[in-house]
Amino acid sequence: MTISLSLVLSACSGIEDEPEAMTDLKTEESLQEVSQDDSTFSIEWLVDSMDRGNHDLDTDVHGKLVVSKNVEPLERGDIIYYEHNQGEHIGRVVGLPGETIEIKKGQVFIDSRKLDTFYGTASVRGDGEKEYFEKTPKENYDSAAMKEYFQTSMEPVVVKDHTVFVLVDHWWRGYDSRYFGLIPNSEIKGVIVGHEKN
Repeated sequence: MTISLSLVLSACSGIEDEPEAMTDLKTEESLQEVSQDDSTFSIEWLVDSMDRGNHDLDTDVHGKLVVSKNVEPLERGDIIYYEHNQGEHIGRVVGLPGETIEIKKGQVFIDSRKLDTFYGTASVRGDGEKEYFEKTPKENYDSAAMKEYFQTSMEPVVVKDHTVFVLVDHWWRGYDSRYFGLIPNSEIKGVIVGHEKN
């Protein structure tokens, strides 16, 4: 019988290997231009909660957003348009049914696995903590408040059937499942698929 050296070392040290990180190589950081059809509708959006530095979802900059009514199956990374608490919102699907979502020190974890993708960490217009403090003049921010923001934490939440856990990309500029809780599928009006082609 052969026993791997790493297992022996792990057993001797009492330290377990960290779970492998979870990645999303499918979701693109920017929307593309798309044509409307019978299964879509368009909306205007002027809120910067999803701004990654390129105003990608700002319809004043890039034109109206095209929303597909076909919401099934929802996938991680999808940007949904939904109605909650008598308001209209958009946000990115991060957690799917059966998963446990947690935020530790500004990092999203899914089932204890680090979400290693562009929307998995606290950011300001797409910049992580290091980039933000390097690029932003000190007189333009409250140092203690921003350090606290980049260390955002949230207790684990189990995603129930027929719901999703949603985060905006620019966490401190919008509301999402950290405030609302899980979003029922029945409140989802569509998935944003791109900008309206002129």
